Amino acid sequence: DIDVAYLKEIDKNITNQKIKNKVSYLIAKWHIIGVDSLDLFYKTFKAINTDAYYKKDIESTFNKLNKVKKIRSVVETKLINRNGDTTTLNQYNGKFLYVDIWASSCKPCLVEFPSFNKLADKYIRNITFVGINVWDSNKRWLDVLNKHELKGNQFQLIEENSTKVDFTKELEINSLPRYLLLDKYGSIIDFNEAAPSEERLQHKIDSLLSLLRE
Repeated sequence: DIDVAYLKEIDKNITNQKIKNKVSYLIAKWHIIGVDSLDLFYKTFKAINTDAYYKKDIESTFNKLNKVKKIRSVVETKLINRNGDTTTLNQYNGKFLYVDIWASSCKPCLVEFPSFNKLADKYIRNITFVGINVWDSNKRWLDVLNKHELKGNQFQLIEENSTKVDFTKELEINSLPRYLLLDKYGSIIDFNEAAPSEERLQHKIDSLLSLLRE
């Protein structure tokens, strides 16, 4: 990554820390939006810059860009539907989405299915309920859908390992289930939303819908 190399050259060749802080900050400010590796670029900048103001400013930009990356990883990742057709969640632009990321080996995931189905029915006109299976074979996934009569819009990550790794990495998924709530513009309201069986989820959805009606 040429931008990371540039920061390393600054660190190597500028010995005055005050000047190094200023130059590395300006480089980060100008280049961070277009870097190839956002995480590595930010990590390198933090390692060589000691100015609290500069670091806070770049951190703010990094967090905003990182959130955009996470949003893209959700709505642009290729999925397959029950019929084997490839699609993405971009098809639901303009709708609120509640996303359940699950696998059949996750017992808490299975326990939540009845509550997921109830909410999918209750809010069918207002919220689009989506399930994304991440770790099962296609046959196993379809078997589970039929056994539990899962409602909502059900998808599976395509079989390519790189797709599964990128998706789980960007969303920092280390355990399941994981629930997300997206607004109708595709922005993620919550990366760690409440489970379907939790009352606070219904309260949150009702509050959102109430605000929309005002």
